[in-house]
Amino acid sequence: MCGIAGILGKESGRIPSEERLSRALHRLEHRGPDGEGRWSGRGIVLGMRRLSIIDLAGGQQPFFSEGRDIVAVVNGEIYNAPELRAALEAKGHRFQGGSDCEVLVHLYEEQGEEFLQKARGMFAVSLWDVTRQRLILAVDRFGEKPLYVAEGDGNLCWASELRVIPVLTGKKLALAPEALRTNLRLTYLPAPRTPFQGVRKLRPGSMEIWNQKKWESTRRIYWELERSGQNKTCPGVKGLAERLEESSRITLRSDRSVGVALSGGLDSSLVATLAVRGKKNIEAFTVGYPGEPENDERSAARDLARSLGISLHECEISGEEVADEFPKLLEVMDEPVADIAAPGYLRIFREAAAKKIPVLLMGQGGDELFWGYEWVRRAVRHAERRERRKKQPHLAWHEYLGAEKGTDPRWRKQWQSAWEQLRWWKRDGAGEPWGDRMLALNPEMEEVRRLEGKLFATSFLGKSIRWPHEEEWLNSAGVRSDLDIIGLISRIYLAGNGLTLADRLGMAYSVEARLPLLDVDWVEAVMACQRENPSHVLDPKARLKEVAEYLGLPHGIIHRPKRGFAPPARQWKRSILQRYLSWLKDGILMENGILSPQGWKLLERKHLEGVRYTNVAYNLLVAEGFLRRFATDLEVL
Repeated sequence: MCGIAGILGKESGRIPSEERLSRALHRLEHRGPDGEGRWSGRGIVLGMRRLSIIDLAGGQQPFFSEGRDIVAVVNGEIYNAPELRAALEAKGHRFQGGSDCEVLVHLYEEQGEEFLQKARGMFAVSLWDVTRQRLILAVDRFGEKPLYVAEGDGNLCWASELRVIPVLTGKKLALAPEALRTNLRLTYLPAPRTPFQGVRKLRPGSMEIWNQKKWESTRRIYWELERSGQNKTCPGVKGLAERLEESSRITLRSDRSVGVALSGGLDSSLVATLAVRGKKNIEAFTVGYPGEPENDERSAARDLARSLGISLHECEISGEEVADEFPKLLEVMDEPVADIAAPGYLRIFREAAAKKIPVLLMGQGGDELFWGYEWVRRAVRHAERRERRKKQPHLAWHEYLGAEKGTDPRWRKQWQSAWEQLRWWKRDGAGEPWGDRMLALNPEMEEVRRLEGKLFATSFLGKSIRWPHEEEWLNSAGVRSDLDIIGLISRIYLAGNGLTLADRLGMAYSVEARLPLLDVDWVEAVMACQRENPSHVLDPKARLKEVAEYLGLPHGIIHRPKRGFAPPARQWKRSILQRYLSWLKDGILMENGILSPQGWKLLERKHLEGVRYTNVAYNLLVAEGFLRRFATDLEVL
């Protein structure tokens, strides 16, 4: 685990600025406090900061091929490295140390651009082929490890964090208004978008291949969730359980202590149970709230920790403490993600670091892979209904009559639901891009969209907002509605929100987050089952619950209502807004013609009245705080 950075110059005879690389690596020191490595060649410099997890004494980077004609720096972990290494050594490859990531160099020697196909893990790779004068930049299948790229003035620059890009380019950053507006709607920003013009983030499962001599690039998708598992057979509950056990086993590989974030819910309890079976000295961390209100899950976490015989460290956090730590949160986040769960995760990572546990297992991915969100399940129902309407328009109209199944039984809510169905009938007939429609089902996004005209300046509203389908991050893959949506929600919401927080907040304290539920072999088996026997028509997470029952998890854990570190959201947001809302009055959003004076007055009044607009105000405040973090590197619009 580490942070990486580099510069590729168009002119191969000139070495890019090593001084800029040095300053960039200094900004990445929190990602790798245990050492530094760098290399320079014809028109290229590479560098990294190291967090030692495997092969503590060795494992230095950069990695080289035997003939030193291939050089790479890597951020992440290759969980199946021992198996890959044995196969490579049998073919005559020699290794310089015991690092797991070194296998990627030799896989590239063997397989060229296909070198990531057998790698199981999380990674961001920067690999230079000296002979071909070719650079490969790539990230793992789910985007657990980030990589930002910017080009200009005959240089290509890349880094593990956004804050490093202006150091490498030597230029200030310019806001991208349409990206910022997308961020305010979604509360996060999926790849390839970033808040700044000319800076992109590699989308999950992708690589860029740069030819220095011709100064041209190819962007390639090497893996997509919705297309995975096509050539596999569903192994059934027993087979899924065995694959998950193997995923847990290889994810536990570490030369340092390993812990687990335990919310008491199904996903983290499953991860914790399997971790204890594979490694006895596991310590668990959970977060709770003063007075232990209904959404405090410490009692469930205590029960499971007691049954597993592991230590449980409880981190209690109040609304006042959340407000105190809000500036720290903005400083380390690196992207504007307005998820109020972030303060709880930050506290857990801090506690793990204090206990000298640099590896923390987490349960992220279960909700996305097993239909844990009702609004995503609704998106599938809507998409399937639209497909039926296309095929048989004269028979499908009756599906829009009445309120949607499962709505509030009160007559007013029933009427509102029926009216909403009529609106969907119109939207389906108009052929609105279904990816946009999916996101419109997220209530937080719809709230911001509804209030944009009241909050934003006319000039900002007048800027053309290019929605995701125009950039191919919301395009339907055309596989099948349920498969397309599970792919999209993982590539967009999981990667843009949950995985971004796991990486940045963990790295803020030099703690590596590992996610066993995102191991590719396990995931492809899950997708094979979804193809054969769709589970979105069943109860939420029905298939994962079957696996958990087979693995012997307690019935009470399996069937508890979903929460997952769910904080007292409104209380926390209001505590933060009471302290920092005034930032918006004369802040960067106002100065750059984004938030209007009338919008500010409306937010202030509603905030003082203690009603409405809390979510929108928080989204704006996170964006404002993020831009203040970048103020010295920022151009004015």
